[in-house]
Amino acid sequence: MVDFALYVINLCQNGELLDLQNYLHQTALHLAIVRRQMQIVQALLARGTSLFICDRDGNTPLHLACQMGYTEAVNALTSRFRSHLEKTILLEIIHHKNYEGDRRIYSFLMW
Repeated sequence: MVDFALYVINLCQNGELLDLQNYLHQTALHLAIVRRQMQIVQALLARGTSLFICDRDGNTPLHLACQMGYTEAVNALTSRFRSHLEKTILLEIIHHKNYEGDRRIYSFLMW
């Protein structure tokens, strides 16, 4: 199953198709994190999938990784931010609350 997912990901020229959402507003990146499939997470990130899309509860992929204590995914998601501008965007994400007011990203990263 993972091999097929990687095959499909590699067929996509950019992240736009990979950012399609299901009925729960989850993207492939949300699902890969929930299933703890790091190989797929890395492939999606390499193809430029968005880190900013929220699911129906307002959770970004980074929210989910923090809620799960999935440190490997948190590191992969945050390592993309290298320049000053990108770090400013990361700070916005860190302080972003989901629809229930949960700021678990901030709590997880400050712990």
